[in-house]
Amino acid sequence: MTFKDYLPAFVVAGYALAGLLGWLRGRIGFRGQKPVTVAIWMLVVATSLFWLVAGAGLTGTITVLAIFVVLPFAVIFVSQVLGRARRRRAGDENLAPIWPAVLLAIGALAFCIPAANLILNGLCSLVGLDHNVDLLVTATEDTSAFEDGAPRTVSGEYLLDGTRVFVDRSWWFAFGPLPAEGDTIAVSVAPMWPYSMYESTWSTVLMTLFGVALLIPGVPLALLALRERGKVA
Repeated sequence: MTFKDYLPAFVVAGYALAGLLGWLRGRIGFRGQKPVTVAIWMLVVATSLFWLVAGAGLTGTITVLAIFVVLPFAVIFVSQVLGRARRRRAGDENLAPIWPAVLLAIGALAFCIPAANLILNGLCSLVGLDHNVDLLVTATEDTSAFEDGAPRTVSGEYLLDGTRVFVDRSWWFAFGPLPAEGDTIAVSVAPMWPYSMYESTWSTVLMTLFGVALLIPGVPLALLALRERGKVA
């Protein structure tokens, strides 16, 4: 068995140990709670980083940390600095902070923009506004371990309006075996950037539904951002 086969056990064991320490924390005296709390946080962070690095690689881990840790911290810090300047100008220290509205708006955009792209591209493809091309398959990847988040991918190239376009590890949702290297497959290409490739109606519907799913957190975040903006205004 490979390391990836044991990875889920290591991750579960790490979080289980953190849960056990949390249970013990409530049964010890006040003096001993702080070291246990620090140990719990260190264990959770270490387990999460271990999981990220093993599953997404170093580059993927840095990207995730930059998006979900560094970016929110930077937004909050800059918003607090601007908020203090705003309160000084207004002469009112009780003004509502602006960072919740900014952070919620960024979160809403992060979900709603990809959602709009996936939905519009999918609908255009379903009504025949896409481009039909022939994909020359140059490589395929099929893994049950879901490495890098892509279970089945196809790479290749096609001609669109006289321009050769290269496809690198595009998700392949069609049922059945993957095409072989050197095969030519009829696919459709979405009309808007990043020009998603659909190998079947099923994949078009699936990507469109994925866009709809992104609206589930995106719309509430947008509404919360508008509400926070009303408090600041």
